[in-house]
Amino acid sequence: MAGRWKRSALGFVVAAVTLLQVLSSPASAAVPEPGPGRALWGGPLNLQAKEPALGRPLDVVRIYSSWETGPPAVNTTQLAALTTGGRRTLMVNATIPWVGWRDQARRLNSDADPTNNVPEPYCKTRPVLPGTTQASGKTWFGAVADGDYDAALRRWLEQLAGLATETPALYVSFHHEADRLSDGGTYQPCVGYPAEYRAAWRRVRLVAEGAAGGMGTGPDLTRRGGGPLVLTPIFTTWGFWHTASTPTSPSRILIRPATGQPIPGGSADDLSLRSARVTEWVPAAGDYDVLATDVFNYVGSPAGGGIPTGVRVDDPATATVEEDQWRSLQVLVQPFMRWATNFAALPDGSTRPLMLAEYGSVPDPTRPGRRATWVGDACRFLSAAAQARFHAALYFDQNQMRLATWSWKKLADGRWSAISTTGTDTGTVAALGQVGASTRFGGTSACP
Repeated sequence: MAGRWKRSALGFVVAAVTLLQVLSSPASAAVPEPGPGRALWGGPLNLQAKEPALGRPLDVVRIYSSWETGPPAVNTTQLAALTTGGRRTLMVNATIPWVGWRDQARRLNSDADPTNNVPEPYCKTRPVLPGTTQASGKTWFGAVADGDYDAALRRWLEQLAGLATETPALYVSFHHEADRLSDGGTYQPCVGYPAEYRAAWRRVRLVAEGAAGGMGTGPDLTRRGGGPLVLTPIFTTWGFWHTASTPTSPSRILIRPATGQPIPGGSADDLSLRSARVTEWVPAAGDYDVLATDVFNYVGSPAGGGIPTGVRVDDPATATVEEDQWRSLQVLVQPFMRWATNFAALPDGSTRPLMLAEYGSVPDPTRPGRRATWVGDACRFLSAAAQARFHAALYFDQNQMRLATWSWKKLADGRWSAISTTGTDTGTVAALGQVGASTRFGGTSACP
């Protein structure tokens, strides 16, 4: 996951979309279908490593992979070990690593050595014409949309489908948080433009269905067509409540952060969130199954590999009332939910399933138990009947959201910066384990 402001299920599209029956299953059994009354519980590999402390296997393990010269290699040995026995499934995404290329370019161009300067945008690898090593001159999204990587995409998808033989579904995302490319647009000429991204998703769907280019290439791998793959684009929560940023038009905020609701008096597009930057990036209704977002509470500026810095919080030990940026999950996801209600219906008009592909909170430097409480509140919010459309929630135990205790210092401007970690945040680990044991996530207990 790249540094940024925030740190980021199944709708079956058939002639008549029907949600499969929800299975009531103990946490130790095979992963069931999600749906009303049952959501999937998960996180990335380093959260999966905490399963002994959490008290149960994750339902979903999030796998991050990098698209360097095409779809990433699939470590079938490692991933099959996670899915064996059907106790877990996976969410896998392939990201064109433009943020890493950008950061490398900035390092090279600022090191006082002009001999290693590179142009920006720095496209470290470029798409090539099929069957050659000759650069095609296309963006990556454009090349995928044109079918230049059909064969490689099909192999990748087949490998992933093969990992799902003991699970009901496996979630696949093509390019993580594409809406971030709207921040100035500098890397869009390299990675691709919104229309090309939408067209690339259409191509991914056709390839997964075995129908790319109108030619049959194999069985339908999609969950809607009887296979295991659930197509799940993932966007930043920031993208649902801000407009795009361009050199001539800075981003505008569309909602009040304290409430998650639109700013009164705005245009109809602002109030509905059609103006949000994510709007132009979301694939056509029939080209994806589940809409996912990454959402975080209390995120400071990225530094030192994700150490929270510049965090704003009211310190109860002082007479001064500082700004408290603490936000509940309920508030943070309001723009995502509003946008999905207005613009993300399934092709037949029914409700689109939603997913929290990443969510989490850093601890409050002045209130050690506040993060565990936040996790419990998030569980209760997701457990309400109104949130039945959320089919999964994956805690992001990385970078700023690591389930660790942090050593903090207060800055001169009144903000806080973490300077190191001092051990495991056992209170939050326990709370997260209780979330996994709650009835909303297939257990028999109440939320913490």
